[in-house]
Amino acid sequence: MENNELNQQSEIHYEPAIEDIDNEKKSLDVLGLISMILSICNLPLVCCGICGNIVSVIFCIAAIVLSLVSKKQNGKFSGFALTGLIISIISLVFLIVFIVLAIVLTTGQSILELILSSY
Repeated sequence: MENNELNQQSEIHYEPAIEDIDNEKKSLDVLGLISMILSICNLPLVCCGICGNIVSVIFCIAAIVLSLVSKKQNGKFSGFALTGLIISIISLVFLIVFIVLAIVLTTGQSILELILSSY
């Protein structure tokens, strides 16, 4: 009998501790991934003169649009889409700052003079 009880105890099947509750396959968010890649490629272009700035604006707009389309398709932001959106917005802010600085430095006027001359 003891041998029989040992055999029953050794046949215990263990279930994995962590299971996917939804049992759905998680698909790769391709649009979010492309958005992130565009925004990362955009970062060095922000400081590359006029041609780089034009390409940078195009990449920023494309990355933002792809992030928003990805959110609309999935119902929420994936990590890739959110990363692409944040980096693109930061790049646009840097781009605007660099353009303003370039205009101010090439005109030889101070920012205060430019603001006061408009009034």
